Amino acid sequence: MPLERFVCDVIEERRKSPLARAFLRVLSLFVKGGTFLYHALYDKSILPTTFLPKQCLVVSVGNIVAGGTGKTPFVQMFVNALTSKSCDVAILSRGYRAAAAKSKSLILSKGEGPLWSISVSGDEPYFLAKTTKAAVLVGKDRVQSARIALDLGVRTLVLDDGFQHRRLHRDVDIVLLDATDLWGRGYFLPRGYLRDFPRRLAKAHFIGITRCELVQDLNLVEQEVRLYTQAPIAGFTSRYQIDQNLLNTKIGAFCGIAKPHIFYQALESLGAHIVCQITEGDHRLPAPAQLQSFAVHARELGAALLVCTEKDFVKLEDPCKFALPILPLKMEFACVWQEKSWKEMLHSLQNREHTK
Repeated sequence: MPLERFVCDVIEERRKSPLARAFLRVLSLFVKGGTFLYHALYDKSILPTTFLPKQCLVVSVGNIVAGGTGKTPFVQMFVNALTSKSCDVAILSRGYRAAAAKSKSLILSKGEGPLWSISVSGDEPYFLAKTTKAAVLVGKDRVQSARIALDLGVRTLVLDDGFQHRRLHRDVDIVLLDATDLWGRGYFLPRGYLRDFPRRLAKAHFIGITRCELVQDLNLVEQEVRLYTQAPIAGFTSRYQIDQNLLNTKIGAFCGIAKPHIFYQALESLGAHIVCQITEGDHRLPAPAQLQSFAVHARELGAALLVCTEKDFVKLEDPCKFALPILPLKMEFACVWQEKSWKEMLHSLQNREHTK
């Protein structure tokens, strides 16, 4: 079993291992201490923050837990709401596990689709380059990425996964929280999913509560969040495109995302019957040979097709070469709770864009 999956099983108590829990708890104390020191260095101005020219608008979309808050589809929805034409907005991404993440900043897109392969850019930036009209830049040094974006003529920069990236000053911090697990199981990584202190929500300008469809009382969720912030709050849900091919159909399902159970539940709610499944770690896919064997096995069990997430689908070099056709499950975010707060936030950002 891969280490990442083992750790997730311990965190989510699918695996009962007191010794592993204790060891991960000790490691989490080091992560917590390192995080405290990191913020202290910036709070005391020991580490410098870079300010861009005043005519720029810098917006960060981030979270305080590791993965699973729906950040990528939120950024897609948010950028599409801001963008009126190609290259109005630039997305600055780290490019997790991508070749570009280890090198100087790379222009993945100028608003007209990806210019590089997914192996160079990483899956999330590649997906955003394909589904938005924004320029997309990938690289470890996001200050450098920001300056390149300014040279392209862009004046609105969206810092993808930027709440902990304090080297670049931002005008607006949007923080996403999963309604089903606000505080990442209550522990820092790797004992839980926390990567930052909940008290830092006081720095946020807007809070987006995701996966609202999975909780019954959003007012209780808001009460918990209000312990740390008075920022405007809105709730969002995932809406999946109903494909007739899924209704009462046997399928094989696979994914490499942070919270795969949500994907599988969505498929079943749409009327699909999952006969077999493969789950990889976040940002990973089965090797082509393994996926081909999986497709053959699913067909033997009566499956008519394979289904994966959109983010996973873009990673497939040749989706047509497998024993079964592969269908991406298309999903979009929609505001379903306190929509007025969301519209007011968007309106204020659009006004600031026009006045800069």
